[in-house]
Amino acid sequence: MKSHTLFFLLSGSVLAVTHYLSLEFSLYWRYVWLDIPMHFLGGATAVFGLFVLRDLRVNLPQKIYSFYPTMAYVLCIAIAWELFELAAGIPREANYAFDTTLDLTMGMIGGLTGYGVSKNI
Repeated sequence: MKSHTLFFLLSGSVLAVTHYLSLEFSLYWRYVWLDIPMHFLGGATAVFGLFVLRDLRVNLPQKIYSFYPTMAYVLCIAIAWELFELAAGIPREANYAFDTTLDLTMGMIGGLTGYGVSKNI
């Protein structure tokens, strides 16, 4: 198994299980900081998934795997998730702008970390 696949499966599993448990037991509302590492992990997982596609030789242009397109991909996913949260009625009214900015920032930092790891394995 290629390293990207292992990182993708591991980070994706942790993300999915933690998200499920956080919803099931209202952990996002009990621990308001919990979504910060989740957005970080989501950004990293998105990048690992992209590099899995490269390992599987999916016919995508090679420039997709360079820094700026990869980070644009992460930003699009992070924005889509924020729109999903908005549509689902999840945002906190009092600090919505700050929370959204922090979520997007953490997703991008996670993506940057995932990119650094992916380029070096």
